[in-house]
Amino acid sequence: MLSNRVGKFSLSKAFIKDSPDVCMQIMGKVIVLRAEYMWNDTVEYVAISNEFRELKEGETPPYYKACVYYRDSKLTIKFEERK
Repeated sequence: MLSNRVGKFSLSKAFIKDSPDVCMQIMGKVIVLRAEYMWNDTVEYVAISNEFRELKEGETPPYYKACVYYRDSKLTIKFEERK
């Protein structure tokens, strides 16, 4: 169930400005529920995605890192849970 796959991640203002095409690819993997501009020039997102693990009942949504990989000129985006 997608509604059970909630997570948080952030992108820096500089990354959004300098890499808008990559940001659009990242956003294509999530449904943003909330976005908040933070004092440290990042935008923090709460989103749902098949890329996030299922949460147990009452569990706080974890933070993820949006990882961008290039291999043979192909872009791959993965979300890795931060511990």
